[in-house]
Amino acid sequence: MEQLIQTGELNTIRPVNEAVGRAMRIEDASGRYIVYLKNTFPEDLNLNGIRVVLDCAHGPLIKWLQ
Repeated sequence: MEQLIQTGELNTIRPVNEAVGRAMRIEDASGRYIVYLKNTFPEDLNLNGIRVVLDCAHGPLIKWLQ
């Protein structure tokens, strides 16, 4: 982040004028995210026998249950 600010590159990649505050719809966003997650999970591992609970209410808690 510091490098982006110091070099001025931040000004070339951030939204300006009409683009500020605009939302864009991404078709099949959930499907694309699932593919991303699957591609980041190591192929030699699996989740057999593991229960994972995620707290998605503005908290960074991931709890592994046995």
